[in-house]
Amino acid sequence: MTTPPRHATRATELLGIEHPILAGGMQWLSDAPYVAAVARAGGLGFVTCRSYGAAEAFREALGLCRELAGGRPFGVNISVSARSSAEASQAEMIRTALDAGVRLFETACRGPADALIGELKAEGATVIHKCSTLRHALAAERAGADVLGIVGAEEGGHPGPGDLSTLTLAAAAARKLRAPFVVGGGVGT
Repeated sequence: MTTPPRHATRATELLGIEHPILAGGMQWLSDAPYVAAVARAGGLGFVTCRSYGAAEAFREALGLCRELAGGRPFGVNISVSARSSAEASQAEMIRTALDAGVRLFETACRGPADALIGELKAEGATVIHKCSTLRHALAAERAGADVLGIVGAEEGGHPGPGDLSTLTLAAAAARKLRAPFVVGGGVGT
C-alpha cells in the first residue's frame, strides 16, 4: 500500500497533521472513534466537550481517542453558547482536556474570544478559532489564535451571524489575515 502524498501548508505544519483537513466538532457526533479515524487518516478531528455531561465521561472519551488515534494528534472543541446541557462547567472540561494532555483546541464563541484564547494559550495550547465574519477573524488573530477557521453562511450546524459565503470570506481572509487559516462550509464540486 502506498501512502498518499502529504499536503504541507502553514496550518498542517503548525498542527502536526498530514492533510489540511479539519473535521470540526459536531456535538454528539464527534466522539472518540470518529475523531481517532480522522487522526489516523492524517487530518485533525475534535472531540466535543459539550457532548459529555460530566468531566469523568469526557476524560474516558479522551483516553479512548488517544488509544484509537495511535499517537496521531487530535483536539477538543469548545463552543461557548448561551445554551448548555452539560453538568460540568466549561472551565472543568478545559482543565480535564489539559490534564489529559490535549494541546489542540477548536474554539467557537458567542461574544469576544479573547479570554478563552488567552486562557488556552497560557497553558501552551494551540488554538484554532472558528469565525463566520472577517471582523471576528481579525479579532481572534489579535487575541492570539494560531489558526483561524473561516466558515460561511452555508456551513452546517451553527454558522454564526455572517451572511457571506465561505469562498467570499476566504478571498477576503487571504488579503487581510496574517495567521494561517482553513475554510469550511459550502465547498464542493
